[in-house]
Formats: sequence, structure tokens, C-alpha cells
Amino acid sequence: MKLVINSPAKSLNKAYLRQSLKREQIEFFKANLSELFRRIKPDESEEHLKNLVVDFLKDTWYKPDFEINTSG
Repeated sequence: MKLVINSPAKSLNKAYLRQSLKREQIEFFKANLSELFRRIKPDESEEHLKNLVVDFLKDTWYKPDFEINTSG
């Protein structure tokens, strides 16, 4: 198996490339991503890290319209 490295533009669905973003959205994402990286401690458990990722997803895209939770 040969590893092929593609650029993000080549890897993404073309529909995403047509979507425009405002500078505020990009800055908001960068701030939340920086906060996620700041909170990550390598010696923590997977469960702890999972909660950090859930918080990142909620704060970045899903709050207040959607909920992230387990099913079943």
C-alpha cells in the first residue's frame, strides 16, 4: 500500500470549497481550537480527552441548536 498525501483542496468535497466563511467564523474556530489544545494533557485518560473534544464541538458549531450525547 502506498501512502498518498493530498492537499486539503484536493481532499475535500468540491461543495465545501464553494462555501464561504466570514473572518469572524475562522477566528472563532481558531480560538476554540487553541483552547482545546491548551486543555489537553497527554497523561489523561481517553474518557477525559473525549469530554474535551465534546466541549470543543459544542462550543464551536453545535451550541445552542444541537446536542451531543450518547444514544442507548
